[in-house]
Amino acid sequence: MLQLYFLSVFCDTAAGIMILRGFGEKKSTDRALQHIDTYRFVLGILTVLTGLLVLINPIDGTTPILGDLFPALAGVLSGLTLIYEYLGKDSTFTFSDAESPVSVPDSDFFRKNNNMIVLVLRANQRTIGYISIIAGILHFLLPSFMFI
Repeated sequence: MLQLYFLSVFCDTAAGIMILRGFGEKKSTDRALQHIDTYRFVLGILTVLTGLLVLINPIDGTTPILGDLFPALAGVLSGLTLIYEYLGKDSTFTFSDAESPVSVPDSDFFRKNNNMIVLVLRANQRTIGYISIIAGILHFLLPSFMFI
């Protein structure tokens, strides 16, 4: 399926760029920049879903898992990294449209549940970003090559 191929290439490359651009930044309280954080979260979800779909439905239709293994794994890892960045940062959302501002604190899910996946994603964000960009570019240049 050609649409899934282009979506995989786009998501891998865009997620890698977003990971590298936001490496080490704090979550912004500026309202305009919070939309960028939301975009990163949605891109993370889309990248994970695309990576899983590429594993299930290969591009060329001959090798079900091995043909697109590298871009699919890179997509899942980079998507999970973007999702973690969104959910794991300290933030407080303030709704100032009401008569009195209401602050809703962010959940402490990732700080309470430091499992192995979260620790690996946190320690290797920069590497996952580079791998995701390389996987997207190689998958675009060599679409029918085994393992790429």
